[in-house]
Amino acid sequence: MLYYMADAVALRQPNYAHVGIEFFNSRLYGLGGKLDIGDVLLSADSWEERMYYAWIVIDKKSRAEGLKLDYGKFQNYWPTLDFCAKGWNSQVEKWMNEPD
Repeated sequence: MLYYMADAVALRQPNYAHVGIEFFNSRLYGLGGKLDIGDVLLSADSWEERMYYAWIVIDKKSRAEGLKLDYGKFQNYWPTLDFCAKGWNSQVEKWMNEPD
């Protein structure tokens, strides 16, 4: 939800985009995230890239827990369930190792 809020502020009020980014970073930090990753997540060019970045920064335990959830019962806040697909980790690692 934080993504949607930050994106909406930047889209509707470009002069106040920094407010959305600061709020995003403060909430991310409050949830135990690192302050410097917020800017990276928000500057991603696509949702796919955001998912890759997020997958990289969460620990193995959190990844495993995310994969075990029953998304028929729990709401998925990502736009897809691509991260549940076989080969997702390999796909992210390949993307991470690309030169650009």
